[in-house]
Amino acid sequence: MRQRRTAWRVGLALVVPLLLAVAVSPALAQAIASPQQIDAFLLAQGSPLAGEGATFCAAGQRYGVDPAFLVAITGAESSFGQYLYSVGPQTATYNAFNWFYGPSRATSTFASWGQAITTVAQGLAGPLYYGAGRYSVAAIAPIYCPQGTQDWIANVTTYMGLLGADPADTRWQGVASTSSPAASSPDALLVIEPSVSLRPARTIIAGRHLEVGFTLANNGGVAGKWGAVTLLLRGPAGQIVTYGSAGPLVLPAGGSRAYRTSLVLGTPGVWRGWIEVAASDGSLLTETKPVFAVTVRRPTGQKAHARPHIA
Repeated sequence: MRQRRTAWRVGLALVVPLLLAVAVSPALAQAIASPQQIDAFLLAQGSPLAGEGATFCAAGQRYGVDPAFLVAITGAESSFGQYLYSVGPQTATYNAFNWFYGPSRATSTFASWGQAITTVAQGLAGPLYYGAGRYSVAAIAPIYCPQGTQDWIANVTTYMGLLGADPADTRWQGVASTSSPAASSPDALLVIEPSVSLRPARTIIAGRHLEVGFTLANNGGVAGKWGAVTLLLRGPAGQIVTYGSAGPLVLPAGGSRAYRTSLVLGTPGVWRGWIEVAASDGSLLTETKPVFAVTVRRPTGQKAHARPHIA
């Protein structure tokens, strides 16, 4: 089985204080291919994916997948998007990954390269791959490509090497960007409160409810409008649990909105979380760097799971 964005709108500005900084030692950080390097690489291959370097990096950083691995999969599956799977007149549009391809699968066709890249990154971080402890190309290959597995491993390994990545661990190993989005005007100022409410505590027993709360406030002088608000937690195995509000978020000057959700985390270890806020056009405004942490302890014999639901 084969199994956001950086623009800002006029009149809005964003300030995001750190909630709980998570230090990453530069000496241990793996070099992650930049959007420019990826685009140059794809251009050299004659790929229609050239120009999606920033999308590969954004999706990889959000879901904890090395973007070079995502690029390498497209190379092994479709010669970097040049040869898409088709049955008769039907083509798996934008599916450079051969992700669940087949004439009867709705997920065979995507609306854009970006949607395909994001979907595959999220899938790799899910229970079938990272959630099951499959991190290397060799471990992922038999599930992703059960036929022609050895050729797939050789091709993906080669392409990852050309981009300076490590096929032994396909997870994101770099340091998250610390750059702040440019602001065109300070008229509306969206601020995430400098603390996240975690109840009952920052250390919980697996299977118990964890209540997470945070507040968004408009500290500017005029009303502001934003898009989706998403809380994300990345588990110790790289899996992602999310809670979100599709928006729009409209706040008057001086107004605020509180968010609270109840999560059940079952995988033991440290879960790191962050909050994403989008502009009204869907472009991502906040960083994807973890800013708070929760330690989950699991009683002996308890089965691991991770289920979010809105309180």
